Amino acid sequence: KLLYVGGGALALLLIGFVVLYFSLTSGTAAEMFQAAEEDYRSQAFAQAIDKYEKYLKAYPNDANVSLARVKIGTARLWQTVESRDKTHALNAAKEVLPQIENEDAFSDVRAELASILPEIAEGFASQAKTKEDITEAQKLVDLAEEAMELVDNPAYIPTSLRKSIQTRLDTVAEDILIAKRNINQTKRLTADVKAIREAADAGKTVEAFEIRKKLLQEYPGLEQHPSLVEVVLLITERERDLVKVTDEPIEALTEDHPQIAEFQVALASRRGQATGGDEKQMVFFLARGTVYGLNAASGQLAW
Repeated sequence: KLLYVGGGALALLLIGFVVLYFSLTSGTAAEMFQAAEEDYRSQAFAQAIDKYEKYLKAYPNDANVSLARVKIGTARLWQTVESRDKTHALNAAKEVLPQIENEDAFSDVRAELASILPEIAEGFASQAKTKEDITEAQKLVDLAEEAMELVDNPAYIPTSLRKSIQTRLDTVAEDILIAKRNINQTKRLTADVKAIREAADAGKTVEAFEIRKKLLQEYPGLEQHPSLVEVVLLITERERDLVKVTDEPIEALTEDHPQIAEFQVALASRRGQATGGDEKQMVFFLARGTVYGLNAASGQLAW
């Protein structure tokens, strides 16, 4: 009997120890996770990452491990997106997102991605549209479009979240279009200025002006661009050089212009009563370079 009693007491102690152990470790896991969460909410991302990693190492089977892994990834994105140079943020997003997108807790951070990813694309696009160097502008456009591929991925930003950021996305798309137009405009200007110079040097001033006309039809804002103004002056100078003053005497005409028709008709209209007089008498008058002959008695046009 004593043996049975002693064995039962030992079993109860073991059960109590196991319950106590899990209670204590569970509380400690929750405390470590919450400490990391507080740092994350305070945007102390470096400290949050460190605490999440310690939590994962200490409690790899806890209920919040998936969320901790996801938060480590987004914390790294927040760290890089704050910089003006979004290249690091884009590289981090391409590296981190594939690592965490299959986590059970990934849906918990999609709202944050709806803020992070557009900001990356926005940073590239806003710089691209103001960049004068077309090589640098093209690089920024390419990076902006690469960032937009992440934005357009429904696994990262679903349709339900896109509605709230659509205006922002439209602005990014517009900035990219402006940047592309600026790049194409600069390329076209460079090519046409060269073509105008070549045409002017060859004495083809009409062709040179036609090139300018077509350029301004597509890009009217270039009319006062220094490069274009310069070549227009070049065309004008070339036209002046092509003008030659010659002394070519012109002989005076001795004959009237040939008649357009064989017969000429004079039209006249009389008003009032005849005054009487000698019907053989004629009255002559000059009107607008033509002499008319009228019968003095009737006023009838004779010739």
